[in-house]
Amino acid sequence: MSNFLIATAANDIHAIIVAQALRSLGHECFRWMTSDFPSAQRCSVSYAGGARFHIEGLDGSFTLDADRADLVFWNRRIIREHFVSAELPAADRVIAASQSKVFVQGLLPFLDRSCTCINKIYAAERAESKPFQLMMAEKAGLAIPDTVVSNDPVVIRRFVESAGGRRLAKPFSPTVWKGADGDFVSRSAIVTPNDLPEDMFLQTCPMIFQSYVEKAYEVRVTCFGDLTVAVRLDSQVFEASKVDWRAVSPTKLGVEHIEVPPAVRTACRALLDSMGLQFGCIDMIVTPDDDWVFLEINQMGQFLWVEEINPDVPMLDLFVQLLTGTTEFGDGKSKYGLRHQDFMASASAELRREQPLRAQKVGVNVVDDR
Repeated sequence: MSNFLIATAANDIHAIIVAQALRSLGHECFRWMTSDFPSAQRCSVSYAGGARFHIEGLDGSFTLDADRADLVFWNRRIIREHFVSAELPAADRVIAASQSKVFVQGLLPFLDRSCTCINKIYAAERAESKPFQLMMAEKAGLAIPDTVVSNDPVVIRRFVESAGGRRLAKPFSPTVWKGADGDFVSRSAIVTPNDLPEDMFLQTCPMIFQSYVEKAYEVRVTCFGDLTVAVRLDSQVFEASKVDWRAVSPTKLGVEHIEVPPAVRTACRALLDSMGLQFGCIDMIVTPDDDWVFLEINQMGQFLWVEEINPDVPMLDLFVQLLTGTTEFGDGKSKYGLRHQDFMASASAELRREQPLRAQKVGVNVVDDR
């Protein structure tokens, strides 16, 4: 039996399902909601008789001794926004929030060195850089689109015009905001020179500009250590998903398990190794000429949706195999008989039970982000 610490957000159904799956196998598991600190959580690091880290909060308590060898830290999501009591004066709230952020941030090196991490703290933070991803992907042997990452209007206009007026513009990460007509989300889009705004706007908001790669279909490659599991997404079936498949639910696109060409599989493994990652979700394009082109890697992307749509792809079981370091791991098959659908109802019920308590104690309204 091992012990697992999961750093996550309060509304993360992935973390709840994985925690329940681990417990069903007899493991101890604690979900650490970093945003609960300090209003609904107490954390201490002590050095009397050895380094020790202790948490008490809405989800119970957890203690880590620095020399404990059986702990696995799943670095799912570190939330760096902290909510302090509204009873404090405004100036004190600013100080308390800033010191809370520094304290939680300071705990991460302790965890990084004290236990097995998936993924390692600083490797994970570095992997969030899109320019770094592209550089390392190319070095690993993956094809990438011609790319410019910039806020320089001269550089951007020259790049867009050089392609005969057809480039792809995309944000570093999706941004959601509310408008008069509803909710909006930023996505990738094809741009021409006439679509570019005034220089002031280009300089104010840096973006990624790439050559547009024609697609036969798109692929999500999920890497569990040395194992790569790929599914095909028929993004070209619908007009809305031709540029960005996320504009259409993957349930409509189809999620078909496919084999990754050996050279691409080797390059994906080399990419994770070079970035110091154990887990990662890679988005790729397959062109009409059957070339595989790297777009990006999300070092802790969503993965259970694949099994939710296609139960023949055992994503939950494979991830638990990765966390538990199973010696038989590597064949892409279920070992423990864990199925996403067996935990979905109980995980949703657990989330519903937690939401009112967390909203009351933490002072924020927690919304299910599935």
